[in-house]
Amino acid sequence: MKTDANLTVKFVENLSLTAEGMCLYWIKEVHIDKEHEGKPQAEAMIQHERKHYYFIQKALHTKSELAKDFWILLNNAWDFLDCFRIACKYPKAFPAMLFQYGAFFAVILYIVTKLVKS
Repeated sequence: MKTDANLTVKFVENLSLTAEGMCLYWIKEVHIDKEHEGKPQAEAMIQHERKHYYFIQKALHTKSELAKDFWILLNNAWDFLDCFRIACKYPKAFPAMLFQYGAFFAVILYIVTKLVKS
């Protein structure tokens, strides 16, 4: 999807205390933790945050409340799936994230098996 070419990317010290990357849509900036600068996962993270910017801009410039809800829901669903993709592609960079997704899928599998058995 096309994103705003004027979006600025900055590598920030200690951002990973709260997140590995962040889209600051109100000032047209993407912040990525400095530890990822120059590493293979950096470009995937930048594209991930650019996509957030795209979805949020769509939601902000849509008049229909239902359409806004759709764009925000799409943003959240896409975030979940793309974070999982990035964690699988770069497991050494995001071991905790991969563990979290594994635990999440294990819980979902447990719930589904309990529902099927009952």
